[in-house]
Amino acid sequence: MTKPDWAAIAVAFQAGELSLRAIGAQHGVSEGAIRKMAKKHGWVRGEKNGTQKSTQVRKKGTQKKQGKKCVPVKKQRGQEDGQGGAEALSSVSPAAKPIRGSRHAPPIRPFLPHNTAAVTHGAYARRMLWPDDIMQDAQRLQLDDELLMLRAGNLTAATNIGRWIAQLEQADPDQGKVLRENIGAAERGILRNTVRIESLERTLRVNALNEATTAKRWAETQRLTSENSDADTPLREVIEQIQGSQQGGRINAGSGDE
Repeated sequence: MTKPDWAAIAVAFQAGELSLRAIGAQHGVSEGAIRKMAKKHGWVRGEKNGTQKSTQVRKKGTQKKQGKKCVPVKKQRGQEDGQGGAEALSSVSPAAKPIRGSRHAPPIRPFLPHNTAAVTHGAYARRMLWPDDIMQDAQRLQLDDELLMLRAGNLTAATNIGRWIAQLEQADPDQGKVLRENIGAAERGILRNTVRIESLERTLRVNALNEATTAKRWAETQRLTSENSDADTPLREVIEQIQGSQQGGRINAGSGDE
C-alpha cells in the first residue's frame, strides 16, 4: 500500500477546486483523514467554488447540534421542580454516571453470600435424580394425604384379594399356589397399612390438641399480662364508667326512678 502524498493533498485542499471526496478518491484516502490532517496542520480551504460554502453550512449545522447538546437539561428540570429539585441535583456530582436510570446510589444486594433460598432439592433428591414435579408435589403433601393413600391402598388390596379368590376355582395347583401367596401378601399389607392408619390418626388428634392448647395458653398469657400491667381494655373501661357513675351499678338508673 503506497503512502498518501499529503503535500499534494494539502495543495488541492487549499486550492478549493475539488471536493473532499474527489481529493480522497484521487489520492486513496478518506474524507475523515483529510479533515483530521487539515485540522492538525491548520490548512485553510479556498473559496473558489461552492465547496467552501457547503463546508461552512455543514460546520454551522454541527455547531447548531453542539449548541443543542450543551443545553443543561438537569438544570431546566431543577428550575421547574423548584428550589428543592435544584438542591437535590446540586448534591450529585455532574460527572457521576447514573446507575439504572436516575439513581446515583449503588444497588443493595438482597442476598448474602452462599445464599440457598432458591434451593428446593435436598440431598436425597440430588442423588436419586427425582424430577421437579415430584419434589414440588412432595413439599405440599400433609399427613391427611398420607392417610388417604393408605386407605386407598387397603381398598385396592381388598379388590385384588377378591379377584384372586375367584380365580382359585379354575386354577391348576401351580397357579393356585401363586394366587395363595399373592393373597397372603395382600392381607399382610392390609394389616401394615391399618397399623399405619391408626398411627396417623392418633398423630393428627395430638396435633389438633396441641394447637388448641397453644392457643389457650397464649390467650391466658395475654390476659395475665394485661392484668399485671394494668392495661386499659374495653371491658375494664366499661366497668370503671359504671362504678363511677354514682347510680348503684345501673346504667339506666335515672330513667327507672322517673
